[in-house]
Amino acid sequence: MASFRTLLGTFALSGLLIFAGCSGHPYQASVRPAVAGISGQVHGGQQPVVGATIQLYTVGTSGVGSASTPLLTQTVTTDAGGNFSIANLFSCTDATLVYITATGGNPGVSSNNPNIALMTALGPCSSLGSNIQFISINELTTVAAVAALAPFMQSPTAIGSGALNVSTLTAAFTLAAQLVDPSQGMSPGLNIPAGQLAPVNEINTLGNIIASCVNSVGGAAGDSSSCGQLFLLTTPPGGTPPTDTIAALQVLALNPALNTSQLFVLSTSSGPFQPQLTVAPSNFRIQLVPAGLTVLQISPSSLSFPTTAVGFPATALPIMIRNSGSTSVAISSIAITGANAADFAQTNNCVSSLFPSGTCTVQVTATPSATGTRNASLVITSNSPDSPQFAALSVVGEAPGAGPVTISPTTLSYTLGGTVQDVTLSNLGSTPLAIKSITETDTNSPPRPAFSIVGNNCGTSLPAQSVCTISVASLLTQLNSTEQPFVYTGTLTVVDDAETGPQTAALTSANTGLFQGTTVNGVVSFPANQNGYQQTVTGVLYESPSYYTTAPPVSLALAGQDPGDFSDTVAQVGPSEPGCNPSISGNPCLLFTFNFTPTAAGIRTAKAIINQGNQYLLLTGTGVGPGPSFTLGSPSISLSSALPSAPDPHGNDSASVPLTITNTGTTTFSFSASFSGANASLMTVSAGNCTSVAPQASCTATVGFNSATVGTFTASLTVKDANSTFSRSIPITANASYWPVAVSPSFLQFDLQALNTTSAAKTFTLGDLNGYPLGHALTVALASPSNFVLTQGSTCPASLTQACTLAVAFSPIQAGNISEFALITDQVSGYTTKLQLIGSAGSSAVSLSSSFLQFPLRATGTTSIPMSVIVTNTGVANLIISSIGLQGAINGNFTQTNNCTAATIPVNGTCTINVTFAPTATGMQTGQINILSNTLSGMDFIALSGTAN
Repeated sequence: MASFRTLLGTFALSGLLIFAGCSGHPYQASVRPAVAGISGQVHGGQQPVVGATIQLYTVGTSGVGSASTPLLTQTVTTDAGGNFSIANLFSCTDATLVYITATGGNPGVSSNNPNIALMTALGPCSSLGSNIQFISINELTTVAAVAALAPFMQSPTAIGSGALNVSTLTAAFTLAAQLVDPSQGMSPGLNIPAGQLAPVNEINTLGNIIASCVNSVGGAAGDSSSCGQLFLLTTPPGGTPPTDTIAALQVLALNPALNTSQLFVLSTSSGPFQPQLTVAPSNFRIQLVPAGLTVLQISPSSLSFPTTAVGFPATALPIMIRNSGSTSVAISSIAITGANAADFAQTNNCVSSLFPSGTCTVQVTATPSATGTRNASLVITSNSPDSPQFAALSVVGEAPGAGPVTISPTTLSYTLGGTVQDVTLSNLGSTPLAIKSITETDTNSPPRPAFSIVGNNCGTSLPAQSVCTISVASLLTQLNSTEQPFVYTGTLTVVDDAETGPQTAALTSANTGLFQGTTVNGVVSFPANQNGYQQTVTGVLYESPSYYTTAPPVSLALAGQDPGDFSDTVAQVGPSEPGCNPSISGNPCLLFTFNFTPTAAGIRTAKAIINQGNQYLLLTGTGVGPGPSFTLGSPSISLSSALPSAPDPHGNDSASVPLTITNTGTTTFSFSASFSGANASLMTVSAGNCTSVAPQASCTATVGFNSATVGTFTASLTVKDANSTFSRSIPITANASYWPVAVSPSFLQFDLQALNTTSAAKTFTLGDLNGYPLGHALTVALASPSNFVLTQGSTCPASLTQACTLAVAFSPIQAGNISEFALITDQVSGYTTKLQLIGSAGSSAVSLSSSFLQFPLRATGTTSIPMSVIVTNTGVANLIISSIGLQGAINGNFTQTNNCTAATIPVNGTCTINVTFAPTATGMQTGQINILSNTLSGMDFIALSGTAN
């Protein structure tokens, strides 16, 4: 059991109201004189408890779980009606937290019940006689008190806290009163915070469980009494069983997932407290829950696997998860934790967002790694208010002890590819042999396997003094560079619970001949059909693996269980036969044809034994006796549909698939069908052309389902011959989900836009795949930061009459080619889609008619005719030239004038810079004009050059 201080640190008391006047230490208030007028009643369910001992306690003050102080000055017991009075029998300080207990007594049965222990948490002593004048003590007040006070409780006589925990303990008393009214003894209680609810059904259920013990003569853990069952199921892990009802509830408060499903059975549908739960909860954690939020229901809340040999898997058991709320639940993880978590594994079909009323299933397996009891927990974490939820897992491992067991032969050697050999597994012991697995492992094969197990009749349990057969095929034939057969090796392994094991057989192949074609693994299969009706399989080709080698000559002899049902013929064929590659020796390929004419009903097999050791081809088929018979074209049916929005005329909340039926009987088949299972009412079937089907003919029926809610639905279809009693069943799995949200168009492209400006908006529509309203609230989110803005908001309310149309504009904050995605979310289904947003952004740009001016030779002291440079704004924003200056123009050799800085230059606008050359010295003169602007580069240049003499 966890320590009290640890539990105190983890106990959730959020949102509780604190009693007024309880700040600071609760024991510093003035002493309250003896209180008059306080009475109450003790009930076990609906029955008064007679002779119960009453005691009023004040909580301990020296630490968590410290001893409480009894307050009553004389013994008080209940009368024949379960009534009591404590008027003028106690005194306490106003702020002192008090509670009352009732122990023992007779609940109206043949003798007193020593296991009765009930209590009510009352709160500050100041509430007695003012807020509380009548006290109800029953199973519900006990459930509430123990659930709230458990972190501070060592026993009914030891409930307390230290000075640092006073406010938290006070809040726990408040919680007890919110869960169950201490005066009425009913749930919900008093002053529940807005937005929260008491789990009334769960409290009533737990009250009914306790009532099964209270309303009896008592018992001890392990006996057949109601109390005995309660105490056995609430025995803490590694601890001793409780002996009274408060102690049992205390264990359960600290271990809320302990034996939940077994405890639930103790609560009968006619229990005294109603309404109650109709299915077992995931745990009995009693706390306030947020109103209107989603809650996951987990059933069952615990799994106990049968005793299993160490290293062997137990049969998988399911746990169902159901969303009982009105909005989707986000499941973040499903995991196994605990001391022996590695001994358990889970698979599930749960999606990340479980729709309202949606279900999913977790399949749990157990494989004990050691002897003894192995325990773990399945933990489901979600945004459900009572997350995480737990399901207890347990399995008992036992040591393997079967056998002795032998396998014979211990080596299988092959010389022909596409053939089969057998090994025999013998259980020589006196107990059944549990078989965990039969596997084959290649040692040196390429990506394709070299060997394959093609059959066995061993099952999962081999009786004592019995044998079974395992059939293994050699698959590969290959020659090395010297035209010698490549040797493949492998191992056949049987893992079982024999005392010594596993059992193994070595596999080796050096194949110089090859059977291929219809049979690629050594097995020739025929479909089931009527006795006396012949079926034929052709195309079993025997050849050499290489042009340069010769395959050994072969002949076949039929043997085995039913050789009379099969026959074979052989013909020599040449290169014209597909797949035939004659060898250099000129030996032809052999083409075998096999016939199957069943003489009796059931599986019929034979071996086409080859005159090359123990290698053979396995022939198998199924015979059907006289009378009605048919086969179904599929072993199972899978269906799926997407729930459409109501106004979509193209929508359909049903799905269907064809089912082929072949009449393998001797009588006319007439279609009839029925469904069974949890969701049978959702399934449909139509006969199609199956109303009258002659022997050896086939027809097609149609199987469908129709669901108005999302989830996974299972059922079983039984197809019947209306003219007889013959029938076959097939499992159905159907999935219904919401239609995905779609956006139209799928992308929006904007024209070139100047930085920090906003384009005209473009609209887009959200709906189902056909553009109709989904009936769900939708949201749109942009990246942060974004180059786009939503101009008509980012949400659409749920509507079945109006499509969701929003608008987006391009407002670039960066230059260049821009691509972003708007994320669109369906707030009910959780489905998302994306709208691509594309645009190009830029600024002003300078284009110069010339970036270099070369003046012709001229005399010093003269001035040239001006040379001009035209500046063009080729950008997407107005061009602002802040300055134009000369650099390196020594002694005024160059001068410039312009009309560029006088005004803003619009897109595609121009201005002119005029430059003159007036040399003051001989020789080459150079300079540079610098143009400062609001372009991305910020500066452009014009080089200047001239020569003077």
